[in-house]
Amino acid sequence: AANQAAIAVARARLLEAERRRADEHKALLDTIADLSSALELSRVLQAVIARAVTLLGVTGGEVAIFEEESGELVVVASENIGKSSTGTRLKIGEGAMGTVAKTLEPLIIPSYHDWLGRSSKYADVMVHSVMAAPLLIGRRLVGAIATVHADPARVFGVEDLRLLNLFAPQAAIAIENARLYEEAQRQRQYFAELVLNSPVAIVTLDREHRVKECNPAFEK
Repeated sequence: AANQAAIAVARARLLEAERRRADEHKALLDTIADLSSALELSRVLQAVIARAVTLLGVTGGEVAIFEEESGELVVVASENIGKSSTGTRLKIGEGAMGTVAKTLEPLIIPSYHDWLGRSSKYADVMVHSVMAAPLLIGRRLVGAIATVHADPARVFGVEDLRLLNLFAPQAAIAIENARLYEEAQRQRQYFAELVLNSPVAIVTLDREHRVKECNPAFEK
């Protein structure tokens, strides 16, 4: 009887684990679909942090983008961390996100205010545990993400880290795609204005050699 009870308990635990994994898989697929549906960078960034908070069941979090020109991380979206951190700059190696940007490895901090690596820029933030991960395309740094929890009873564990590691690459791809799209839009606008204001006549023909577009100089 004892063996049968033990087997039943083991099966119940296995079924619960399989159900949890199925729920996580669906949530991750929904996240990928949501992130892929937007190309405007500001919307993608807000979607990334909102989805991370929901998927991981945390209090809040923030996302930073790596700025190659300055070599710094710039916080571009945050949610419910106790302050508006958007615009905050972190050096590589500074704070939780700066640390993961340097090591290119995720990090769990059980008690943030006892952690010696905390940034003074977050001294007034009342959070308990922190989990951060780099956002990478291959080994190239795109940014970093941090999730926080205010409840001292909630300590991030291996399963939380596993979920974050599944989420982070999808977030990195969505952010990079949005950045590339915005850059392409800026270049398109630049060349359109260049053609429009050029003193040289410029004309675009279709395959039948009919005039498709022309600038004001051509019409003179």
